[in-house]
Amino acid sequence: MDATALPSNPPPVHAGPAKSSAWPLVLGILGIIFALGALLGSLSGFVFLVAKGPFVRWTAPGAEAEMMAYYTRWTPHMAGFGLIAALLAALLLTGSIALLRRRRYSVRLLRTWAVGKGIYAIVYPFWMMPMQRESFEIQRETMPTPPGAANFFDMFASATPIIAAFQVGWFLVFPIIVLLLLAMPKIREETRTWP
Repeated sequence: MDATALPSNPPPVHAGPAKSSAWPLVLGILGIIFALGALLGSLSGFVFLVAKGPFVRWTAPGAEAEMMAYYTRWTPHMAGFGLIAALLAALLLTGSIALLRRRRYSVRLLRTWAVGKGIYAIVYPFWMMPMQRESFEIQRETMPTPPGAANFFDMFASATPIIAAFQVGWFLVFPIIVLLLLAMPKIREETRTWP
C-alpha cells in the first residue's frame, strides 16, 4: 500500500467553541434593573419614614395631626416590609450578577429569591390593605373637598382589594418567569456545567 494514500476515515471537523446562550445575559440584566429599582424604592421608603413631617404638611394641609398619627401607627409595618424588600432586592442583585458570570450558585440564589418574592407578593398587598383604607378615610374626613368628592375617596377605599390583587399579579410576574426558565431541562443541563 502506498504511504501517501489518504486514510479512509478523515479526521472530524471541529466547529469551534460552542456558542454561549444569551438567556443568562438577558435574565441577569433584567434582574439587576429590578433589584436596583427595589433597593431604591426601599431606600426612599426609609427616607420618607425618617423625614415624613414636611411631606405630611405639604400633602395633607389641615390633617397633619391625623396623618402623623396614622404614619406613627403604621411605621413598624412599613419599615418591616421595607427591610424585607431590601433583603430580597439584595438577593436578586447578587444572584443576577452571579448569573451574568455564569456561576452555578446563581440558580440557587435566584430560586430562593423567587420563592421569597412570591411569598412577599402575596402577603404584602393584603397586609397593607387596612393601611390604605385608613389613609383614604382620613383624607375624606379631614381634607377640604368639593361636593361629591367624598364618594371619590369611598370608591378608592372600597377598591383596595382590587388594587391588592393587581399588586399580587404584578409582583409575581418576574419570579414566575425566573422559576419557569430555571426549571427548563435544557437550561438545567447548561447550568450544571458552570463552575
